[in-house]
Amino acid sequence: MRRPVLVVLIVLLSAAGLASVLLLPPFVVDHDLGRTSVGANERLTAINNARTVLLQALGAVILALGAYATWHRLRINEEELRLSRSAQTTERYSRAVEHLGHDSLDVRIGGVYALEQIAGQSPPDRGAIIAILRAYVRGHSPWPPGLPGQPPAGTPPAELPTLAMRANDVQAAVDVLVRLHGSGGAERLSLPRCDLRYARMNGAVLPGANLGNCGLTRARLRKADLRDCLLGDADLRQAELDGADLRGADLGGADLRGTDLRGTDLRGADLATVRLDGAVADADTRWPDGFDPVFAGVVTPARDGA
Repeated sequence: MRRPVLVVLIVLLSAAGLASVLLLPPFVVDHDLGRTSVGANERLTAINNARTVLLQALGAVILALGAYATWHRLRINEEELRLSRSAQTTERYSRAVEHLGHDSLDVRIGGVYALEQIAGQSPPDRGAIIAILRAYVRGHSPWPPGLPGQPPAGTPPAELPTLAMRANDVQAAVDVLVRLHGSGGAERLSLPRCDLRYARMNGAVLPGANLGNCGLTRARLRKADLRDCLLGDADLRQAELDGADLRGADLGGADLRGTDLRGTDLRGADLATVRLDGAVADADTRWPDGFDPVFAGVVTPARDGA
C-alpha cells in the first residue's frame, strides 16, 4: 500500500514542480517590473532567468529529498539488520542451552562452546551465559561427589582420573568460564562446593574467586592469579600451584598436603589451620609474615639437601 501512494505523491509533486516552472516565472517578472515598460525580448529573458533560478532551487530540493530518502533507507536497513541479528542470537542462545541437556557428551560440549561464542558476540548476554555455565558445573560436578561417574571423595590422588577424562563437558565449561572471566568485564567467579579434582586451569586469571569447599586435588593451577580468593576448606592435595599468586587468599582449613608451592606468592594469605605436610616449596616461595613453613611440614630443596 505504501509504494502506490509514494508513486502518486511523486507524480503530483513532479506535476506541481513543472507547472510552477512554466507558469510562475511570468507572474514573478511582471510583479517585479511593476509599471516599468520593457521590451518583449527583455521580458522573455527575465522570465527564462527566473525559470533557471526556479529549476536550480527545485533541483536542490530534489537532491536534499534524495539524500534524506537514502539516509532514511540506510537507517531502516541498519535496524532490520540489528533485529535480524538479535533474532539469530536468540535462536542460537536457545539452541545452545537446549544442547546442555542433551544425552550426547559431544552435543553438550558443543553447547558449551556455542555459548562462549555468543558471549563474545553479544555482551548483553554475557552475564546470563556465565550464570548458566556456573550452574552447569555445580549441577554436573558437585562436591562432595554423589553423581554417577564421580570418583569417591577418598580416591587416592594417584588413582584419580583427570576431569577431562571423567567429565569432559565440565572441563569445557570450566575452560570457558576461565576465559570469560580472564577477558575482563565479568563479576568474580563463584564455584563453591564443586568437584574440580584434576581440573586444568593453568594461568587462570581469577582474582577474588570463590572456590571454597571445592575438591581441587591435583588441580593444575600453575601461574594462576588467585589473589584474594576464597579457598577455605578446599581439598588441594597435590595440586600444582607453582608460580601462582595467592596473595591475600583465604586458605583457612584447606588441605595442601603434597602441593607444589614452588615460586608461589602467599603473602597476606590466611594459612590458619592449613595442612601443609609434604608441600614442596623453594627459595622463591613467599610466605605470610611470621609464618614458619618448616614447622608446618613444608619440604624445601634446602631441607632435602640437608
